[in-house]
Amino acid sequence: MTTSVELVQTERAFQDLQPWWDAILEKRVSSSIFLTWEWLFTWWIHYQQNRKLFLILFREREKLIGIAPLFLEEEVKGGIRIKTLRFLGSDGPACSEFLDLIIAPGYDAEVYHRLGEFLKEHSSLWDRMILSPLSWGNSDLYWLYRLLNRLYSAELEETFRCPYIKLPSDWNQFLASLSRNFRQQVRALLRKFDQQTKMKYLSNAHHLFPTPVLINTLCTLNSLRMEHKGIDSTLRISSFHRFLLDVSEQLKSRGWLSCSLIQNEQQIIAIILNFRYGKKVWYYQAGFLPEYAFLHPGTLLFAQTIREAIEDGFLEYDFLRGEEEYKYRWGAINRPVTVFRLYNRKLRSRILYYFRKAKILFHGSLK
Repeated sequence: MTTSVELVQTERAFQDLQPWWDAILEKRVSSSIFLTWEWLFTWWIHYQQNRKLFLILFREREKLIGIAPLFLEEEVKGGIRIKTLRFLGSDGPACSEFLDLIIAPGYDAEVYHRLGEFLKEHSSLWDRMILSPLSWGNSDLYWLYRLLNRLYSAELEETFRCPYIKLPSDWNQFLASLSRNFRQQVRALLRKFDQQTKMKYLSNAHHLFPTPVLINTLCTLNSLRMEHKGIDSTLRISSFHRFLLDVSEQLKSRGWLSCSLIQNEQQIIAIILNFRYGKKVWYYQAGFLPEYAFLHPGTLLFAQTIREAIEDGFLEYDFLRGEEEYKYRWGAINRPVTVFRLYNRKLRSRILYYFRKAKILFHGSLK
């Protein structure tokens, strides 16, 4: 097999990759909404700052078979200038989860092998590679770890967990899997809501309202809710607000955006933003007016959107990062997320590696 490798570092070339990028991704069983061209290109536009694009493309003849979606970041640590390769989307408040290499089915071994060769041949371009967040259960990750650990110093470390629900094919079957008390609460809330006439639930708000209206409402209600709890909302960050507006427009154009809300005669009182991609629904953000907390609008929105996900044939409802207690009331189980660190054989890379090891040992000795 003859596989060529190309390094892409221009925004225009990145932009031109869209049709081939998503075509590969849609063939992967374990694809993530956060690996789509729409998400990562928009992230790059908003968060590139002083970073350098570092897309590694793998082709068999003219056919694109793999992409390593990376950027290069230079920083000074302890007076040493360090060049670090990271995943696009892995920094900032955007909370991109389950990032990975994008590889056409059947080409995993070839792409990982050629990636190892490329990193070795171009070792002057980088000092370390930090890939996160990766799914801990990704078997290809261990293959990559074993391959590159022969050439460099490599580490795998679990960092946090993302709760998710395995969805059955029937709503009543799902309810039966919940605790008795919570099941009764959900049924009572839905029944009471259906019987009242002053409020209504809209499952397709993304078709009824302009995207800026929905995102601005989400940011406002989420901020009010977090402020009421004494927590700062990331949606107050203006750069994140702009990113969310732009990426939501991109995802809406592909049919991947799902926004539902509850409103009364005067205003929207609660809203939830989900992404629908592949066979999964990804919960991203929600918010509601604190004065309506007695109605349990969060529980209502989750109940409605989970029920719709089941009815539409989705297999998972992913809550993403954060181990808040309410997620487990819905029967969520944890999916561990890991970071993969790789250190070059250069002197400054070795210094970084052993310095990190020393810090781990030092903090461990204090426990």
